[in-house]
Amino acid sequence: MNKKIVLCNCGGKLIESNRLTEISEYLQKEGISFIKISDLCGACATQKDETRELLMDGDETMMIACYPRGVKLLLEETGID
Repeated sequence: MNKKIVLCNCGGKLIESNRLTEISEYLQKEGISFIKISDLCGACATQKDETRELLMDGDETMMIACYPRGVKLLLEETGID
């Protein structure tokens, strides 16, 4: 089983842009691969199938996003545990 990191670029601007830049630059500097999604909440609402396919491929996934409880509810609504 592989592991992957998904970084939400927070279309709702709930995460400060400089913080997102710091995280992204750190991961790149350390050679850690990650997937950047421009707006995870929006993707869960408007691209359910694509989001489900990306996140349910069998890999263990670490999410970097705004509010854990809110993200968890959105993912569950999309059909992702």
